[in-house]
Amino acid sequence: FAVIMILLSIGLVRQMNADVAGRTIDTETPPLSEQLKRILSPASRREIQRQIDRTGVPALEGVRTGLEDEGLSATLTKEDNGLALTASVGEGGKVFHYRLAARSRPRPALTALDAPEGRRAMEWRLMAHSADVARPRDVTGFTQEQLVSDVLDHLRRWRTA
Repeated sequence: FAVIMILLSIGLVRQMNADVAGRTIDTETPPLSEQLKRILSPASRREIQRQIDRTGVPALEGVRTGLEDEGLSATLTKEDNGLALTASVGEGGKVFHYRLAARSRPRPALTALDAPEGRRAMEWRLMAHSADVARPRDVTGFTQEQLVSDVLDHLRRWRTA
């Protein structure tokens, strides 16, 4: 019981410090139903492409429009396996890149027969990548609002770096 109380106290202090500093703690994840769906039946390439078309295009188009409303040049490019948002932000011609792409990887092996990588089925993920982070981030199942928030977060970090 004491351990649980200590962990709760740490979480409370962390959130209170974040509130005082005026920042948010990153807790954006897909809805629970999307997370369970992804665990129980991994997405196919067609499902990821559908997600790009239904949520990715409107989200990045909204950010592009917002950047242009602020007087900045931005382009949205459809690529073979995803989308790319490019914006010229600030003086000196600094260019911001944000890319959504479908990526595959072998599903985890559950039996010894599945262990060789060549025999495993593939699972697909929607990955977001920008210049401010080294590794792509999994955004499979994100809503349109969550994708917009992710783009703006990356733009903020890139701008202050």
